[in-house]
Amino acid sequence: MSVTERFVRLCGEVGNLTKELTGVSVVDAYFGPAHLSPLRQPTNRSGLDLHAELMAVSDAANEELTDTPLRAAYVSSEARSLAGVCEWIDGGTMPYQKVAETLFSLKVHPYPDSLVERLRATVAEALSAPDDEALYDAVRIFQDEGLIEGAELEEWIGGTLEQRSTEVGRLFDERVFSKMGVRVTDNGVLYETVRGKPWSGYNYYQGNFKSVNQFNIDRRFNRDSIMGIVYHEYEHHVS
Repeated sequence: MSVTERFVRLCGEVGNLTKELTGVSVVDAYFGPAHLSPLRQPTNRSGLDLHAELMAVSDAANEELTDTPLRAAYVSSEARSLAGVCEWIDGGTMPYQKVAETLFSLKVHPYPDSLVERLRATVAEALSAPDDEALYDAVRIFQDEGLIEGAELEEWIGGTLEQRSTEVGRLFDERVFSKMGVRVTDNGVLYETVRGKPWSGYNYYQGNFKSVNQFNIDRRFNRDSIMGIVYHEYEHHVS
């Protein structure tokens, strides 16, 4: 079995583990050969076992994929990230710095509190009394022009947005999926409005290539900002 096949199989196994322990799989959706699907992978391996094999795959990727250095770097780093997930979810304690470095390959640079407070004060001053009133007015006009909120926003999401989502899905199929050389199932998005959420929009993958996109109508949008969120959540669905 190639190192990339081992990696895909392990992704499915880690997804099965996180689903068992948390109710949520790290694998949102799977497109690929049936025999590599998460549904065909074991569900009884421990995080410790998966961690060891993922680290081995990470090393093997750098050794075996020398002709494709970007692919090697991707598989190696993703395998190490998933190994970190297994270590964390298996009950181990992990400080924030290690979480950032292991899961996201980010180096955490400590800054003194005095610097943080000084920068906060600088930002607060800049926001409270903008010197460039023309810029301030331009931002305010952008926010207020085409304002859509409340009942109007709810009606727009249930009407116009449903029509646009069909168009976006068609364009994505023509311009992205067609380049993959295979037919990819997309069973669409159901749009809902909610209140009392801490976010503007959220994508909930439902399985079987379907998603629910929810939009918080407590928030104020204009015609530009709402479309940015619509496209962002649709990207979560198709990816």
